[in-house]
Amino acid sequence: MIYVLAPLVRPCRTTPAVASVLLASRLLQTKSSSSSSPGLFGNARLQQPGDFPQWAEEAKVRCGELVQQILSTPPDAHVVRLVDDISDEMCQVYDSAECCRNVHSDPEWQHAANRACEVLGDFLAEINHHEGIYNKLTAVQQIYQQSLAAASSDNPADQQLQHKLLSRQQLSKFCPETLTVARKLRQDFEKYGIHLRGSQQRAEVARLLALNQHYPARFNAALADHQALGTTSVSARLLPPSLAAYASLTGKVTIPLDAGSVHHFLSTADNEQARKQVYLAGAVTPQANLALLDDMLACRHQLARLLGYNSYADFKAVDSTLAGRRYAYARSFC
Repeated sequence: MIYVLAPLVRPCRTTPAVASVLLASRLLQTKSSSSSSPGLFGNARLQQPGDFPQWAEEAKVRCGELVQQILSTPPDAHVVRLVDDISDEMCQVYDSAECCRNVHSDPEWQHAANRACEVLGDFLAEINHHEGIYNKLTAVQQIYQQSLAAASSDNPADQQLQHKLLSRQQLSKFCPETLTVARKLRQDFEKYGIHLRGSQQRAEVARLLALNQHYPARFNAALADHQALGTTSVSARLLPPSLAAYASLTGKVTIPLDAGSVHHFLSTADNEQARKQVYLAGAVTPQANLALLDDMLACRHQLARLLGYNSYADFKAVDSTLAGRRYAYARSFC
């Protein structure tokens, strides 16, 4: 199943909390780019920042091969397995890049990981609107239902059709999990507009989804851009000696507004006025993200309306635990 930011269904097969700890631990230990290095995250292919975009491109090629296998495979349980393989291929790269761009201390690695996310974001938008995959998944569900009915029927006409349907052995490959995955995949394809009749509508949904994919990456990239984040100057008289020692001739200490520096300052300084100044300065930077948020909200609202929902919140609640009456109940508190 395809899963990145918003698209289809399933996250990767690792336990998120455990995976994050292990990846971050390895990341902090992996600084060398020599051939003897185990590579970032213990991945030998990640020896230098430029390897991240390359890995993303390789994943695209591999997933393209999987797409061709899906299109040429008869409609049976193996199709669901192949779509799941696309998810795994994407998750290996995207999850690693997402972790790297959020926790790595080197801006070069951060930017390379961000580029990998952008590369895969565009590709995932294509996959999530691939009519061939959607049609094959639909055919899998249909032939399963027809075969199941024929296998349990005493009607001679149904028995005669059996040779055109799935055998009992093929039916046995459809475990409950496979059926659930196939159903969710089809639902999510339709949730993203592939079932819309008009080609113009489908094209507009695809455009908005591709645009929406970029917003989180651009937003996070700005949070890692030290130049865009800027600094704030705090009077040295408000600071403990360990920080006041860095004061300039003007008697002020320049505090970078990246998350790490702000967190360190708030953990070190005890003056309320100084803490408030740095906290508020860090909370409103970078300014470019304000306009980015406005654009993202407009894009998401337009997307939801095009798909027949009142708002993006309604759209996202469809397959969540808030679906149906629970969502209406939750909205009553707003």
